[in-house]
Amino acid sequence: MISMLQGKIFDMEDGVLHLEVQGVGYLVFVPNGILASTHIGQSLRLRIHTHVREDQITLFGFESKVQEQLFHSLLKVNGVGPKVAMGILSAATAQKFQQMVVNKDLKALSSLPKIGKKTAEQILLKMGELDWSEKKTSILTEDLLLPEIKKLKASLVNLGFPMSEVQNVILEIDPKDTFENNFKKSLNLLSQI
Repeated sequence: MISMLQGKIFDMEDGVLHLEVQGVGYLVFVPNGILASTHIGQSLRLRIHTHVREDQITLFGFESKVQEQLFHSLLKVNGVGPKVAMGILSAATAQKFQQMVVNKDLKALSSLPKIGKKTAEQILLKMGELDWSEKKTSILTEDLLLPEIKKLKASLVNLGFPMSEVQNVILEIDPKDTFENNFKKSLNLLSQI
């Protein structure tokens, strides 16, 4: 099972990157956002979902863990396969999609590629079970994953705190506060665990 690829882009098509990794070319389906922000010859690291069927193996690539997790959550919805899930990620950012689910916006979901009313209802039913609380998504959503938060997480892990505890503490801080204040608050919270 392939979970990550790092290499150079040698060709691009609609929804597909051709990635050369140590002399081997891989065809990887990616969201349109990745295509828009990359160019031929660029080095790229992608998280990979390997989809195996009886007659083919298909690779789907993501720049962030959030994108990949959202893709996997979509695959659990009746009527959503990997290509439909990729179409959703191409049409809406993770944050925008989360807002559609939180707001139970059936009309907006139905307007996504290859999503009818019935599938949109299934998405609301299945995805509504996830924790979409504003505090959690404001930290974890790829659009809002601030460099300060990344720096804070890295600093706490470097001090020897387990990543699982750091992740929980990060959810309690204010992403708009200063690094110093969040660092002090995080240390205080971690000392109580």
